[in-house]
Amino acid sequence: MSQNRFKITLEEKIPGSWGLSSVRIMVDKLTGVNYIQTTGESSCGLTPLLDPEGKVVVTPMYDEK
Repeated sequence: MSQNRFKITLEEKIPGSWGLSSVRIMVDKLTGVNYIQTTGESSCGLTPLLDPEGKVVVTPMYDEK
């Protein structure tokens, strides 16, 4: 496995959204847990990504070579 624990699977820039500048979906390569990260001018947030039933989204991960 590479040294990077997280893999970015989606990144979107959000222009003109009252300070919110981007949203990322990241997957923890060790656990498969998906996270959503938001960033703005002076803040950021990170939380597990949930499916419509409120369960944490988990992606099966395989060792990347």
